[in-house]
Amino acid sequence: MGEWIALLKPTLAMPIRGGTIVTAKNVEEYSGDIGGAIVYEADSLDHAVALAKKSPGLKHGFTHEVFPEISLSQAAHEKVSDQA
Repeated sequence: MGEWIALLKPTLAMPIRGGTIVTAKNVEEYSGDIGGAIVYEADSLDHAVALAKKSPGLKHGFTHEVFPEISLSQAAHEKVSDQA
């Protein structure tokens, strides 16, 4: 895994352990299955997916979700769907 992470040249790597979930009604210990987040640069979303597909963790049941970067101002202006 270390070699693969070095291949990504991450700008940020953040293990997710011992976190807290905060909602409007509750604060509780995180018990989900997300193991961490890695932020890295790629030429395109397809390139980012190709890099994720090189992960040796995939052979051991890991999954990787790949998302495009958006600016904070763009995220602030996106429509938030109504929560029922």
